Amino acid sequence: MKKISILIVAAFLLSGSSLYAKWKDKQGNIIEDTESIKSHGDFGAQLLLIGDEKTFFKNWNTPSHTVNLDTISALNRGDSVITPIIFAGCTKNSEGKCHITVDYQMIQPDNKDYAVIPNMTIISPKMPVHSNDILELGLEYPKFVFEPQDPTGQYTLHAKITDHIKGATITLTQHLTLYDNNITIKQEKPASEDQRPSQLPPPNEKQKALSQWLTYFYQHPNTPDTLQNIQAMFTEGFFNKTNSVAPLIMFLADVLRQNEKKLPKWKNDLLSIPEETQKYMLISLYEANTPNSKVILEELKRTNQKSLVEHIQQNPPIDLKTVPITSPAILDMLWATFMASGDELYVKRIVETLSLSTDLEDRNQRINNLLLIGSAKWSLASNAIQHPLVLTVCKRYQNSKDPNIKKHILEVLKNVDNHNNKEVKI
Repeated sequence: MKKISILIVAAFLLSGSSLYAKWKDKQGNIIEDTESIKSHGDFGAQLLLIGDEKTFFKNWNTPSHTVNLDTISALNRGDSVITPIIFAGCTKNSEGKCHITVDYQMIQPDNKDYAVIPNMTIISPKMPVHSNDILELGLEYPKFVFEPQDPTGQYTLHAKITDHIKGATITLTQHLTLYDNNITIKQEKPASEDQRPSQLPPPNEKQKALSQWLTYFYQHPNTPDTLQNIQAMFTEGFFNKTNSVAPLIMFLADVLRQNEKKLPKWKNDLLSIPEETQKYMLISLYEANTPNSKVILEELKRTNQKSLVEHIQQNPPIDLKTVPITSPAILDMLWATFMASGDELYVKRIVETLSLSTDLEDRNQRINNLLLIGSAKWSLASNAIQHPLVLTVCKRYQNSKDPNIKKHILEVLKNVDNHNNKEVKI
C-alpha cells in the first residue's frame, strides 16, 4: 500500500514548453505519464484502486492543500475495491459543459473477461464544470467484490476514457493481485516467493459448510443443528472480520426471532461462546427484540454484564423494514436478513434504492447515491445468480414506471444473463 499526495488546488498545470498538460506534485515536479495516470491536452486523469472506501471519501472531502489516497495493488478473496477516476481539465462545449465517459474492462488471470462495464459517466453535460485547475472525482465507477470462486492471480483493469467534446481518448491501466487466503499486504507490488507475507490457514470444511448454511438458511430454516451452527459462527471466527459483524448480527437476530420459544432453553449455550465475541451475541439478542430475548438481557443486568447490556440498550433496535438506506452497510444488513428470513421485502428495499438520483449538484450526496446504487446493482446481480427468488423479484421491476429503477434493473438482469451465458463474469 502506498501514499500518493496530489494537489487539489492547482493540481493540474499546463507546461508551457509541451504539447501536453502534465500532472505536477505539490513541489511542482512534473509527474510523467504512466499506465494509470496520463494527460492529453488540457485533460488529465488517474485510475485509482481503493480498498478502504470510508477513509478515501473522508480524505477526499476534507479541505486541504493535498489529499492522501491509500491505494492497493493486492487483496484477498472476500475483499472489495472501488476504481474511481480523478481528473481535471475537461474540454467544454459552446455552453461551457463537458461530457466524458469511461469504459471499464477487468481481465482475470487466464486472460478472459472478468467484467466489461461500458459507458460510465465521469462528467455529463448536466453537471456543473469547475476550473481546469481543480481536481475532480468522476461521477460513476464500479466496485468489485471478489468471491471464493474467483481465480487467484493478477487481474488487469483497463479504463478507456473518452472526451466526447474533443473526440479524444486515453486508456488507463491498473494491476491487482488476488490472493487465496487472508494476508497482510505490506507493499504495492506482489512479493517474491521468499518475501510473501505470512498466510492464515484457508477456510476449513466447517467454515465452508457454515457459509452455505448462512447463505441459504431461509430455504431450510431451523434444522436440528441450528443452535450448533450459531455457536460455530463464533468459534470459527466469523465475527473476526470487522465489516462482517453488523450483517452477521442482523442475520443472527432474525434467526433468534424465528426461534423465540427456544431461547430460554438455549440461553446457557448462547452465552457459552468465546468471551471476546460475547458482546456480539448480546447485541444480536437485543436486535431480535422478542419477549424472551429481553428477559435474557434483563437477567444479565444482574451479573457482571450489566454495564455492557445497558450500553447496548442506549439506542433502539434497528428496524430494517423502515430504516433509511444511507450506506452500503445497510444494504449488507438487508441481505443478511433476507438470507435468514427469505422475506422479499428486504430485496425490494434494495431494488428501490436504484431510484436515487445521481444528477445532483451536491457532490457529497451525489457520491453517496452513486455508492449506494453501485453496491445495490452489484449485490442484486450477484445474489440473483445464487438465489432464484432474488432473480424473480428483480424481473418484476424490469417494467418499472420509475425510469432509474428500470434502467438499472435491466442492466442487472443483463449482467445475470451474461454470467449465465459465460460471456461476462460478475
